This record gives sequence, structure tokens and C-alpha cells, in this order.
Amino acid sequence: MRVDWKQLKGFIDETKLYNFINYFTLNDEVYVWMSYQNENFSCLLYNNTIEYEEFIDDYKDKAILKDDIEQDGIPIMRNTHVITGRIMHAIFAVIKTSTKNNNDKTGYITVKLFDSNGNETDLGSEAVKTAIDFETNFSYELSGGGIQCLSDLETNFYVSAVMAPDIPSEMGGSVYNVINKFLVLPKEDIFVAGIGPGYMTYTEGSHTNKLRIEISHDKGIEKKFQTEVQYYS
Repeated sequence: MRVDWKQLKGFIDETKLYNFINYFTLNDEVYVWMSYQNENFSCLLYNNTIEYEEFIDDYKDKAILKDDIEQDGIPIMRNTHVITGRIMHAIFAVIKTSTKNNNDKTGYITVKLFDSNGNETDLGSEAVKTAIDFETNFSYELSGGGIQCLSDLETNFYVSAVMAPDIPSEMGGSVYNVINKFLVLPKEDIFVAGIGPGYMTYTEGSHTNKLRIEISHDKGIEKKFQTEVQYYS
């Protein structure tokens, strides 16, 4: 679509799509165009005109000299539905708060204890948070997770779930998808599910695909819970 410079400039300034600008320099003019949403906009600017000088001074350095900025990235498509070759798995583990005891047979689950200062501890008597870490040596698509009380609760328990807890939030980790869920006394079963709530990419040594279920509780209290993690791989 041929437009004049005023219209093209106005569209660029309004959308801030400066890196979509393309140009080709001729003898006495410059041909300027941009591609956006399968539509091309173009105009011809003649040398020694206000429009030409404006383009040279304010827009030329921002041009990319290519037809589609999307080529700078890596296009990704992901189907979150079950297809041939993908299987849904459900991993269960029985744990006891304020201890590292669990009955996991897969090797994917470990338990950590944290004291009131947020430091990891081996002393169950000092533990106010029990963290159940689910981490594999392959990438997977998280489907859901849950926790079940196996005995009556007399005190307050709170559950959170965080993806990639070892990676700072400013680097894209520590993403909470369950925050401070109070478990209703005396018992409660909860399960959170969704279509593709998180694709956990495995990179050796980086802990990018770790899922953590956190149980906050009174200091040193021991209660049995069963945790569940569902995922596709």
C-alpha cells in the first residue's frame, strides 16, 4: 500500500515499531517501507526535502533493512493436548513435615527443611517449612499437582507451589502458581490443574525444571501428607 510520509511516520510513532522500518537508497531519493501483519506500507522520499531530511535524521538509524523482525527470534509452536508419543504421568509421594522422610521410588523427589530465617536446616525441631522438590533429568509439561492431608490437622498449614525455585525471579525463575493456600481443618485435599500451566525445560545443572511444593507450619510439627505431580512427557 502506497502512503505518504506523514501517514507512515504517524503509524510508526504511534505503534513504536521503529525496528520494522526498511529502506533502499536510490540516486536522488530513498524508498521506505515496512511490513506489518501481512501488509506492506511504502513511500518515496526525495532528496533535499523536509521529509527526506526527517527520515535521515530521526528514523534511518533505527531501520533493520529486512522485511520481518520476527525472523530475529525463534518461532515456537507447542500443542498442549495429548498426542501420539506423549503420556501423562502421576507421581505420588508420602512425606512427613519437619522430616526428610518420603516414600518416593522414582528418584525425582527430595525433601528440604527451612527454619524461621529462611535457611535450610537438618534440624526438624527448627523447621517451619517443608519443601518437596520434584526434579527430573528431562523436559516435561506440567499438568497439575496437589496435596492430601493423611491425618487430622490441629494447627494452621499453608501450601504454595513454585516453579524453578533456585533461579531468581529477575532471571525468569521463582514463579509461584499457588500462593499461600490455607488448608481447611481438620482435613483438606487440593489439586490444581490446567492446560499447559508450565513447560519445564531441562538443562543439565541449571534446575530450570524443578517444581517445589512448600508446606508452611508450626515449628517442628510432624504431620503426614501425600503429594501428587501430574505431567506429560
